[in-house]
This record gives sequence, C-alpha cells and structure tokens, in this order.
Amino acid sequence: MQPRGGAAAVAFWAAGLAIMQQARWERGAPMLERRIGPVAATSDPLKPGDRVSLKAMLFPVPGQVLPGGRDMQRELYFAGIGGVGYSYGRARRIAAAGEDNGEGGWREWLLQLRAEMTRRIVAALPGSTGGVASAVITGKRGTMAEEVKQAFRDSGLSHLLAIAGLHLGLVGGFVFFAVRGGLALIPWVALRYPIKKITAIITLLVLFCYLLISGAAIPTQRAFVMTGIVFAAILIGRLRISMRICALAALVVLVLDPASLVGVSFQMSFGGRRADRGL
Repeated sequence: MQPRGGAAAVAFWAAGLAIMQQARWERGAPMLERRIGPVAATSDPLKPGDRVSLKAMLFPVPGQVLPGGRDMQRELYFAGIGGVGYSYGRARRIAAAGEDNGEGGWREWLLQLRAEMTRRIVAALPGSTGGVASAVITGKRGTMAEEVKQAFRDSGLSHLLAIAGLHLGLVGGFVFFAVRGGLALIPWVALRYPIKKITAIITLLVLFCYLLISGAAIPTQRAFVMTGIVFAAILIGRLRISMRICALAALVVLVLDPASLVGVSFQMSFGGRRADRGL
C-alpha cells in the first residue's frame, strides 16, 4: 500500500472512532440495573414527548438470548431507552412535550405529525386497509391487526412493509414524470426554463419529506441517498448508475448512526448479495 493510501486508511479509521464516541455521548442512555415498580396512576390521551405518570413494572434491558443474537441492550442504549416493562393501566400526562423544560424541538414535532397522520389514515381507511396504508406511509405498523401481519409473514411479503427502494422509487418516479409532464404542457415555461432540472429538485424535496414522515429507518435512509444521488446527477447533467452509490449510502448512514453497523437493517441493506432490488 502506498503511503498516501495508508494515511487515508488511518484517517478514516480515526474519523470512525471519533464519530462512534460522539454518538455514545449524544445518544447513550443510563441503563436500569434492577427491577422497579409498580409505581403510580392513570388515564389521558398522549402524544410523543409527553411526560407521564403511570402504574408500571420496569426491568433492566435483557441481554442476548443466543451468542450472536440480537443485542437489545446495545440497541436501546443508543436509542436512549434505559429499561423495559409494562403498565398496569393507562397513563396520566403530567407535562406536554417540552412544557416542563422548554425543550422538544423539531424531532418531537415530527413524531407528533407522524402520529396524527397515522390516526387520520386509520380513521379514513378503517380495518386492515388503513393499517397497511399507515405502515407504508408513516412507517407505523401498530395499527395493523396481528392476523394481517402474520399473513404478510406467511406469504413472504413482509419486506414490502419496510419502506425502502421500492417505495421511494415509486414515489420519486411518479412525482418526476407527473411534474415534468405538467410543466411540459405549459409552453411558456417549457421553452424558457430547464424543466427537467426543476423537476429533479421538486422530486428530491418530496422524497426528503417522505423520508422524515416514514421515520427514516436504515433501509429508507439508504434508498433516499441512492435515489437522491440519481436525481442530483440529473441536476449536474452526469447521470450514471453504478454500485458506488451503494457505498456512498453506507458511508452516509454510518456517519449519521454509527451504531447501526452491527444492526440487522444495515446488514440486510448493505451486507447481502443484492444492494437494492427496489431502486
């Protein structure tokens, strides 16, 4: 290896360690070490970010059941969750999101938006239709009946509920051709402005909104980066499709969430034989 290549490798290695340490400082949660509960009382409608009082039983996060199995302790540590358990009844809200400490921010606003969208989808499309629709729009599967989830598993179609390349490809393609076709029908615009590039910008904005609304899971992040690079290439007039965009997507995901490296979603998105069937 040339000295320049060795120096680059060391630089990437050091940058990776620094990013992982930063993620630990920002996301690490104090972990419960002993069983606690039950504790309090109950009953208000809740929104993401609310502080609540409830009668519950809390336990330390369980470790791996099998060597090499899913490590819930690591996952919940970086998710900011220090314990698990169950409640004995509904919760009583003691402070709304950001009410007690002035915090909250756009993340809690986005969680509330997703919850409200899910509620409206299920109200407009009751039954299994609304459950599936909310799963592929907001990424929330809690409204799906268990028998519907099992039917997806038995038929081998559960992967269709994971918002990834297929979904972003369909949304991006529909928006791109619909907007470009609409602009092309206006001669004054089509003859004076680069409607293809304008459409690419609009499509990127729509896909970014879909990324946020869907919960930005690892497969969704990967699909957004790969699809986004394609539309960005349209903007600069250098459209090329290669597997390098998959490597760039992996780099972006790891910078944003280093702990995802050992997760199932990352391994299925980047470690398998196929990088992306849906793009």
